[in-house]
Amino acid sequence: MKILIVLLIVTISLAKENFEGYLIKIKPDKISTQQKKQKSSVILVKDQKKLQNLLKDTKILQIEPNYKLRKVQTLSVLIPNDPCFKPPGCNFQDIGYVYQWGLYKIRAPESWYKLDQIDTTGFNTVYIAILDTGVDFDHEDLVGKVWKNPDEICDNGIDDDNNGYIDDCYGWNALSGKGDALDEDGHGTHIAGIISAIADNLRGIAGATWKTDVKIIPCKMLDANGEGTLFDEINCLDYISSLKQDKNLNIIAINASYGGEYYSSIEKSAIDDLKNSNILFVTASGNEGMDNETIDFSPCNYDLPNEICVGATNINDQRAVFSNYGKTKVKIFAPGENIVSTYPNNNYALIDGTSQAVPFVSAVVGMYSFLNPNTTYLTIKNKILLSGTNLSSLYGYSYTCNRLDMYNVLFDDTLASKICIDASKLYFKVLENSDIEQIVTIRSTGNLPLSINSITPQGNNIEIKNDTCSGANLDSLEECTFTVYISKVTDPIFEEILISSSVGDNYLPVEVEINQLPVIKAIDVEPDNPDVNEVVYLYWKIYNPDNDTLTCKVDIDGDGDYEKTIEDCQEEGFVSFKYDKEGKYNLIFVVDDGYSVVKKSISVPVGDVDDGSTGCTFSKKTDLTLLLTVVALFAFFLRRKSENL
Repeated sequence: MKILIVLLIVTISLAKENFEGYLIKIKPDKISTQQKKQKSSVILVKDQKKLQNLLKDTKILQIEPNYKLRKVQTLSVLIPNDPCFKPPGCNFQDIGYVYQWGLYKIRAPESWYKLDQIDTTGFNTVYIAILDTGVDFDHEDLVGKVWKNPDEICDNGIDDDNNGYIDDCYGWNALSGKGDALDEDGHGTHIAGIISAIADNLRGIAGATWKTDVKIIPCKMLDANGEGTLFDEINCLDYISSLKQDKNLNIIAINASYGGEYYSSIEKSAIDDLKNSNILFVTASGNEGMDNETIDFSPCNYDLPNEICVGATNINDQRAVFSNYGKTKVKIFAPGENIVSTYPNNNYALIDGTSQAVPFVSAVVGMYSFLNPNTTYLTIKNKILLSGTNLSSLYGYSYTCNRLDMYNVLFDDTLASKICIDASKLYFKVLENSDIEQIVTIRSTGNLPLSINSITPQGNNIEIKNDTCSGANLDSLEECTFTVYISKVTDPIFEEILISSSVGDNYLPVEVEINQLPVIKAIDVEPDNPDVNEVVYLYWKIYNPDNDTLTCKVDIDGDGDYEKTIEDCQEEGFVSFKYDKEGKYNLIFVVDDGYSVVKKSISVPVGDVDDGSTGCTFSKKTDLTLLLTVVALFAFFLRRKSENL
C-alpha cells in the first residue's frame, strides 16, 4: 500500500503545475469532530513532509492529487472595431440600431481568431467577380479591396493593355462597352461590402473575408435601375474569363445576385463553361417567396455542377418569408434579412434579399480557396454544402437543409451525419373517399454516412410503401425514398411518421382534410343577345364552404382556351369582354379552389342568330313594318276563323 502511494507521489511531482497539494480521504469512522462540522470527508495537504507522516496513519483511505480545474474552453473570437459590427450596432434613422448578425450566425468571429494565428505570408490573392450594378470603389470601406488593372490608364479612352476592353481600370462596364464599373444604383456596392469591406478600421462594417487576402472584381451589367440583359451578362462572363486566362488572376468565384423567370440555353452554356476555368458561380434563389421547383427561375434553376444557388434565412434561422426555395434547386441558405452593408458615397444601407445571402457564400468560397490553393471547384462546393449547420426549419426548402457555417468550412474537420427531408409536413386536401400517395425523399447532407433505422407511421391510417430508407446507409448526398399511402379518406387525419436515424428521431406530420367543393350558384350574361363588339358582362355567384382562395376562369367561346382569369376570385363578381364574330357560343365558367375544379356553362347568341327557343323569333334588327304586317295577318285569320264558326 505504501509503495503504491509513494509511486503516486513521484508521478504527480513530475507535473506540479496541474495540481495544488493532495486530497486525503479518511475512513468514515475515523473522521474528526472538526471535519464533521466542516462537512468535509477529505483533508487538503500541500506540504510533502506532512504527507509523509500521514502515510503511516491507518485512518487514510485514499490519496489523490488536488487537480486544478478550469471552465470548458469555448472558441476564442476576434471582434473588429467597426461600429456596425457588434450589438447594439449602428443607428439607422426610423429603424434603430442594427448590427452584422449574419457574421455572428456563420461564426465569422471564431474564424477570424483562427486565421489570425496563421502566417499567411506568401499566400496568393484570391479574387471574386461581382456581376451587378458596379461598385463604388472610392467608398471609405472598400478602398484597396477592388482590383485595379495595373496595365490600364484610367479614363484615357484607350485600351492600354490591348486586352480588348477600353479603360477597364476598376473592372469593366458592359453596358457602355468601355470604362470601369462605377455603381450608379447601390446594389453592387452593398454586395461588395458584405464580401470585403475593410474590417477593424473604426468605420461602418466588417467584410466577411477579414484576415484573408480576398479582393473583388466588378463587372457592370445592370444599370441605375438594376436592369440589364443576357447580352450584357454574357459579355461580363467573357471579361472575367479573359482576366483569369490572360492576366492569370486567381478568380475562384462569380457572385451573381440576380435572376428572373426565364430560361436561356445560351446563358446556361456560358455558366457551365466557367468550370473549365475552375470558377464557381454563386447565385440567388429569388425574392418572390415561391417554390423554384414550380417555376423557371434562372440562373438558379440550371443546377450546374459549378453552381451554388442560395436562399435567405433570418436571424432566427428560419427561411426569410421573401426567399424563394426549392428542395432540389436551392442548395444552401445564408443570412439575407436586415443586412447592413456599404452603399455609394460613403453611405451604409440596410437591405433584405437573397441577393444579400449570396455574397456570404461567395466570401467563404474565396476564403477557403485562399487557405487551400489549387482546390477544385467541386471540392469547394461540397465543402460549402456539407459543412453547413443542419436546420430542421429548412426541411422541404433546400437540397441540403443546411445554413452556411464559415468556421466549419475553414477549420472544422469533424465528421458529422446530417439529414435533409424534402418536406417539413405532408398536407393534403382531398375529396371524400380519395386515395393519397406521395413520395418522400431523404438525403444525407453531412460528411459522415447517414444511417436510417426505420420509417414508422404513428397511427392507423398511414401505410408506408416502397421503402428504400429503412436500414439504409447513405453516403454524402445519397438519397432514399418511401411512399406515404392513405386509402379511402372519409374523415380528417392528423398523424405522424417517425423517421429514426443515426442523428436521432424526426417526426413528419401528416394532415389530411376533406375538401368541400365550391358551388356555382348562378351565372348570367348581360345583354343576353349582344351585338358583335358590344361589351358583355358576365356575373356570377359562388358558395365557398371552405373559404379557400379561388381562381375563376372564363372560356367565352367554348374552344378550351380561357380568355379571362380572375385571381383571388370573390364569391360575387363580374368580368367584361367582347365577341368579334356573330354566332352561338357556349360560354364556360370555371372555379378552381386549388384542390378541385367545378364548371358551369351558358349559351350566348351573338348578333342575328337563332337562340334555340321555340315559336317565332325576331332579331333586334326586325323591321317594324314587317312586324305590324305579321300582326295584321294573324288578326285577319282569327276573324275569318270566327266567321266560319
